[in-house]
Amino acid sequence: MYKGDWPLLIIAPSSLRYTWKDEISKWIPTLNPEKDIQMFKTGKDKWSADACVFIFSYDLATKRHEELESKNFKAIIADEAHYLKSRDSKRS
Repeated sequence: MYKGDWPLLIIAPSSLRYTWKDEISKWIPTLNPEKDIQMFKTGKDKWSADACVFIFSYDLATKRHEELESKNFKAIIADEAHYLKSRDSKRS
């Protein structure tokens, strides 16, 4: 529905990153999971020019927040959003 607003950023607990990649592949079969979906695993992972879906853990997103802000994502999914309890917290 919001594909016109992509690239899409998904922020989720570390344990759910693979689940998100699998579910995106399942429900949007037009995407190539190896090319179109990039899951960041370390702080040294480089940005793919081909990807349109980017998956981060909350911890990694916190560490790389300046890069994320510069990408100007218009579509963001925050899974388990209760991790963002306080608007004053570093994670939020």
